[in-house]
Amino acid sequence: MKSNKNRPLKILELLGSVNSAPYYETQTSKLIIDVLSKSNIPFTKDDFGNIIAHYKLDESNNDINPIAYVAHMDHPGFEAISYDENNQLEAKPLGGVPISSMISKTPILIKSAKGDWVKGTTRPVNNNTDCKTVYIDLKNKIPLNLPAPIVFDLSNFSITDNHIHMRAIDDLAGCSSILSALEQIVESKIECNIYAVFTRAEEVGLIGARLICENKILPKNSTVISVESSPLIPGVLQGEGPIIRTGDKQTTFNYEAEQILTKSLKNLQSRNPSFKGQRKLMDGGTCEGTAFNIEGYKTTGIAFPLKNYHNASNGIYNKSSKIIEESIDIDDYLGGIELIKESVIVNNKIAKNQNKIKLEIIPQNIRKKLTDTNRID
Repeated sequence: MKSNKNRPLKILELLGSVNSAPYYETQTSKLIIDVLSKSNIPFTKDDFGNIIAHYKLDESNNDINPIAYVAHMDHPGFEAISYDENNQLEAKPLGGVPISSMISKTPILIKSAKGDWVKGTTRPVNNNTDCKTVYIDLKNKIPLNLPAPIVFDLSNFSITDNHIHMRAIDDLAGCSSILSALEQIVESKIECNIYAVFTRAEEVGLIGARLICENKILPKNSTVISVESSPLIPGVLQGEGPIIRTGDKQTTFNYEAEQILTKSLKNLQSRNPSFKGQRKLMDGGTCEGTAFNIEGYKTTGIAFPLKNYHNASNGIYNKSSKIIEESIDIDDYLGGIELIKESVIVNNKIAKNQNKIKLEIIPQNIRKKLTDTNRID
């Protein structure tokens, strides 16, 4: 299967060139649709703005159960709501923004009525302790159409020391890894039945994913793989490969689904012994896998070990955290794309009964040993 290391980085940089807070994913959505269209990958948008791409090489082949990769287009930010009685612009957090950004002045960008992003800062409301509202001070008085999205004023994309730094790696890395793998699968004409799902408003309650479940958009026999960037926890290291995610903060996932990734990792390592991968219950946050898991889908996950989760240098609940770019290791990211591609192939073989995952047969001598020792002393 062909692999171009530069293309996945270009797609990630492309997605990072725009800003998407929860409910305001239009620009990211347009870029994803453009990538899908240029590769002639069929897709639809549901009534809520979620993008569902579906590629099946042989439409007459119904032997392969679908495998669906899911990522979200939004990243935590703020929403400017209204002016108070003192003509001060008020904003509310959307998703898990760091507490430090609400109790101290923090550089932000707000979308103007013209559609461009202009600079400002957050300011606490009356020595804010409840972290439910902030004021927004603008450097220049400009017209706004309220409500308006707000994001942190950080670098869109850069690479240093084999690490990618971005304002919103969570979950643009998930989106771009799926797109990159899908492009290569289509180009190589891999037999498959694959969905690529790009959701909205994940950071405010898995909203897009829950609506996809509610409306039964994915066939119930689909294996769902949530592709996320997840905060570093003890036992997880950057540079040690993508993580097979056994669960999140809320639920543990499905064994059969996980075995597709486990087998895929073994295949990759058999061909390239230096290929790295990790396996962990990533309970630093809740991902979209939980939405599908609860609704009865066979679910698992791939996670990229993420530093500075939600742009907080020392955790989103640490009041002294600096607001900085998130970062992931390049090789973890590229390895995740390889894992996605290989999992499509493994899923195909399982569907055709070529590669059933099972434990080794218990030898007769071991069985006999148990029966011979099954006595009461």
